[in-house]
Amino acid sequence: ILRGTVKAGGGKRYGSGWSSTKTATGKYRITFTTPFNSPPSVTASQVQLGGDDDNIVLINHSENSKCTVYIRDNNGSNAGDFEDDEFMFIAVGPVTQ
Repeated sequence: ILRGTVKAGGGKRYGSGWSSTKTATGKYRITFTTPFNSPPSVTASQVQLGGDDDNIVLINHSENSKCTVYIRDNNGSNAGDFEDDEFMFIAVGPVTQ
């Protein structure tokens, strides 16, 4: 099991056993230091840092060694646009050490 928090700019806020990078606006890659034996189950949720964020956080793709996360605006004239935001994640799967 891995868990962590990724800053809106793509850097790590909390957690270990992984690294992260922002690949484009609202698009992030999390790379697992030790790959899972098969693609893990990954869940993510936005961190509410104030204001009235209404973003949707999606796990776009999961592989043994990485996953991609997309964040999109959910309301107003920018609905559907990719948007940077802080998020938390949990990845669960088998690992042989």
